[in-house]
Amino acid sequence: MFNYMTMFLLNFRPCFSRESTFNWFVVVFAGLILRDDTLGVTSIIRALMLPPDQYVPLLGYFRSTALDLKNLLNYWWLWVARSNLAFEHNGKPVLIGDHTKIPKDGRKIPAVATLHQDSETSSKPSFFRGHNWGCISMLTGTKKMLFSTPLWAQVHQSINLKGIEEKYEPMTTRMVSMALDVANTIGKNSILTLDAFFAAAPVFKKIYENSKAITLTILTRAKKNVVAYCDPIKRKKKGPGRKAIYGKKIKLFKKFTQWNKRFISATANIYGNVETIRYYSLPLLWRTLKGRKLLFIWAETSRGRMILMSSDLNMDPVKAIELYCYRVKIETVFSILKNVFGVCNYHFWSMYLLPQSRKPRKKDKKQKRISLDPAKTILTLHAIETFFNMQLIVVGFLQLCCMLFTKEVAKKANTWLRTFNPKTPSEFIAKRAVGKVFFKHFCLFTQNPIMDLIRAKQKEGEIEGNLRMVS
Repeated sequence: MFNYMTMFLLNFRPCFSRESTFNWFVVVFAGLILRDDTLGVTSIIRALMLPPDQYVPLLGYFRSTALDLKNLLNYWWLWVARSNLAFEHNGKPVLIGDHTKIPKDGRKIPAVATLHQDSETSSKPSFFRGHNWGCISMLTGTKKMLFSTPLWAQVHQSINLKGIEEKYEPMTTRMVSMALDVANTIGKNSILTLDAFFAAAPVFKKIYENSKAITLTILTRAKKNVVAYCDPIKRKKKGPGRKAIYGKKIKLFKKFTQWNKRFISATANIYGNVETIRYYSLPLLWRTLKGRKLLFIWAETSRGRMILMSSDLNMDPVKAIELYCYRVKIETVFSILKNVFGVCNYHFWSMYLLPQSRKPRKKDKKQKRISLDPAKTILTLHAIETFFNMQLIVVGFLQLCCMLFTKEVAKKANTWLRTFNPKTPSEFIAKRAVGKVFFKHFCLFTQNPIMDLIRAKQKEGEIEGNLRMVS
């Protein structure tokens, strides 16, 4: 497992133009695994016992222009794709897309906006200030041990600065653009599963406009008021007027009772439980796509009724229902990132950005914020996304360790859990196991490129501190 981590980190060396930037990447990666607290960047200094003088250079790493985040993520996606652990359907990897909202109340943090709370918990406020993150993950493993391995996260909000022109793209199509980038990078046709928020015409139009050879199949849940149309009836004789484009109008949710006899019974894996479901599928015209057909799938499960929409007219309905149920795995990743790894405990702010009111007036919502140095403020947003995506890579690496070294992870963790399951160790158990293995080799002064980089950072800070005391 330790050798695997060394190979994993050295794999990223070609994507850094400077050696010092790669060294800081290794330090951040090791610090995020070894840290016991989640108090932002300072926890990395404490975890690796780095001198305090290294704190400012560490902040510089996240804001560095030498770090190309997209290039770094490309290497990460290729590593996951080449690990042969992706869960595929007909040779297509399954991608999952969703949004998560993180409260941020800093008045000098860029891209902070007023967000609506979608949670049904009454203890949470209806509106709050924060960042709206869009995340893409990939299903990995087998049906017995499935993970949603995070690949990429972006702040899906405008930075809204004076002097900076941005191309506005809705959050729905922006998620599809991210999935297309991932599919094109790994070079495989893919399936993207989304929730009902993305059941909109621009989402499907985005994949139809894709000019590249790689195709992306959209699978999403329809809204309850969805309407579709049958094929038009052909005229027997020519008459006045244009030909009909749409046939009979169908209110889909009413068909659960009207077409009850058409439903077929089958066995499917629904949210981890094998049960008997009833389903029916039919390709219909969706008017918002101007004559294009989608496959609509009616499903009755123990969790209730739902209608799915697929851009692939030949998709197996039972497999489509199972794939959509796997979408909940990304919610587990969000919970782990927030509660175990503290991904939301970042506080990068720009000294050049004028403070913004925490309760902006309605007429001020569309006004752009003022920055004395817009370029430096954009680097602050770059630092936020780098910090977030570094933790995605860490969590993904730990998931790969759970699948490749299941027994070793369970043994090396050497910790007590009330409901411990050695067959499917969690990311928390893998973090404990990898941390202990790493710390053991560190204490034994193992000759290793990664160990040498971290020791060099420790000595570098000590030398700088001694020179300051002498001067």
